[in-house]
Amino acid sequence: MDDVGLLLALGIVGFIVAGYLDSQQQGGGGIPSPGLPGVPGGGSNWPAPQSQISKIVAQLESGGGVFAGQQPASMVDPVYGQYTAFASQYGSGAAGVDNFAQQVLLHNPQATLGDFYSSYVLSTGNPANLASVSDLAAEYPSAFNNLVNNAGVNPDTPLASLV
Repeated sequence: MDDVGLLLALGIVGFIVAGYLDSQQQGGGGIPSPGLPGVPGGGSNWPAPQSQISKIVAQLESGGGVFAGQQPASMVDPVYGQYTAFASQYGSGAAGVDNFAQQVLLHNPQATLGDFYSSYVLSTGNPANLASVSDLAAEYPSAFNNLVNNAGVNPDTPLASLV
């Protein structure tokens, strides 16, 4: 390989590494793709970046997917602890979490992570009627302890800062 070819190869590798590092700083999960016009999703094979709230829910529900196999078989998405009724109303996976969070914020702009997760666990049918953290502690103490000990952020954190 001549000097020009080597410089070109190093430049391409540098571009890829810089793009990857930039995506990691912005919470992304992969090397950016330029996308292809006219192709749904821009032609990228990389997953869309997850919101912080969806990452927290995955952590709380299945240890970030590690324990998904231990969830009930009736769950449509064991990573996020979602059943059919939830997925039908909000969608499944990270998108379902994000959709539910947006609905909660629409009706309760001051909602916290604790309000959101308590409702996620106890009553997702009506995002305007939130369950409280004290409800979660009384009705499902293990979920309350999980929230307090494993969310990675304070339950009083404003939900809006996590979406």
